Amino acid sequence: MLSIEIREQAAGVAEAIQAAPESQRYIEAQSEYSGDPELIDLRNRYTDLIQDFQRKQTDGSYTQQDIDAVREVQMQVNGHRITQAVIGAQTELQDLLQACNQKMTAVLGMNFAQIARSASASSCGCGGSCDC
Repeated sequence: MLSIEIREQAAGVAEAIQAAPESQRYIEAQSEYSGDPELIDLRNRYTDLIQDFQRKQTDGSYTQQDIDAVREVQMQVNGHRITQAVIGAQTELQDLLQACNQKMTAVLGMNFAQIARSASASSCGCGGSCDC
């Protein structure tokens, strides 16, 4: 019975987080990031420049001009208003998740973020309890 209650409460928390304005802003920003033609073009140019640079780096033929070209497009991608919106929305969402974790930790006495990190670090996902 308690397990069902815990699952229902956890589902409620997840739904509340998904419905939060911070989550919605992040989803919208990611969607815009993925669909903006100008940004898609910039990211494709960046990928092409990186691949070309890596080829030249392997054979030793890269120049300062190659480095400058990569940096220029990287700055354009990173400085784009949509990229900045994604970064801002991601920061807001992380702040919300940290606040939720702090509240749950205070009420229940267990740090969910720390437990999740430990579980993902072990090879089987058990959090190390099986000594794998």
